[in-house]
Amino acid sequence: MRPLGRAQFRRRCSRSEFRCPIIGHEGFQPCARLYRTCRTACNVRSGFAMPRAQRYRVKDVFGHWCEVSEIRTTGHQFDVYLGWIAGRNKGRAGGRSEVILTRPLAKYLTRLRMRPWNIDFPIAPCTVNNLRKRMGYHIRRDIRNWWEERREDLSTLSRVQFAKTHKRTKGAVSYQGKTLVGRRIKPRYWWKAPEVRALILSDKPDVEIAAALGIARSSVRRLRMRSKS
Repeated sequence: MRPLGRAQFRRRCSRSEFRCPIIGHEGFQPCARLYRTCRTACNVRSGFAMPRAQRYRVKDVFGHWCEVSEIRTTGHQFDVYLGWIAGRNKGRAGGRSEVILTRPLAKYLTRLRMRPWNIDFPIAPCTVNNLRKRMGYHIRRDIRNWWEERREDLSTLSRVQFAKTHKRTKGAVSYQGKTLVGRRIKPRYWWKAPEVRALILSDKPDVEIAAALGIARSSVRRLRMRSKS
């Protein structure tokens, strides 16, 4: 259903059968909670542009009061508001309305900072990117900083241990490890050390030996055959 125009909305709400039976008012209310309560009873769809006389104000995360011109519902327990900063020109002189970065919206974007592809909003992807830029988020820079903060773990833990601890794929751990730390090459004949040779020839499972030495499971069998020869 297409959003109603301003004149259509006024004519429709002037009819008695569309008077909201819950709170006894017609059409939109100057409160988002009342709007969500009487939206179904008034048969008003989301995405409707509110008449100027019935607009109300909300505060964004930067402390600016903004005039709401449109409400779009989401499935995340909060609504997305469109409008302008209070006191600025509107329409052709001040530009079109934009998404208001409210506190619930900012918390949602922060929670999905490293996974922006999971953001589900009734707004365009370019608008989501602009909101992330206003909050200082950049997916490539954020990913690079995340790996930089864990450089020490990359240099000390094995690839398997790092992937299990930080819940990353082995391929990503191997690539980032080579990029940030470099190729980790063990000394020549390192497996001939007495303690390493005793561990390889022990009765422990190959999985435990591989995890202790930081090598692949197949390499344990190869080194065991060399140690016995």
